[in-house]
Amino acid sequence: MTKPITYPRPPVELPLDSWLYETGARQDCGVCRALVEEVRGALDRGDQGAAFAASQEVRNHPVHDRHPVDVPR
Repeated sequence: MTKPITYPRPPVELPLDSWLYETGARQDCGVCRALVEEVRGALDRGDQGAAFAASQEVRNHPVHDRHPVDVPR
């Protein structure tokens, strides 16, 4: 029988699915472009929470006749 672990272990960090970062931003909207840059910056820093929050803001931005801007990783 093995002895149970009685000390804390580091948390397991799982990556978020890439579709969570899809924004549907309009290319000619300054707010959308700024938020897409925020998503890219957060992904470059490895801050998945901030990237998700920024992409969510784009999705919640007032609906345009959307022409999506890709967010490359």
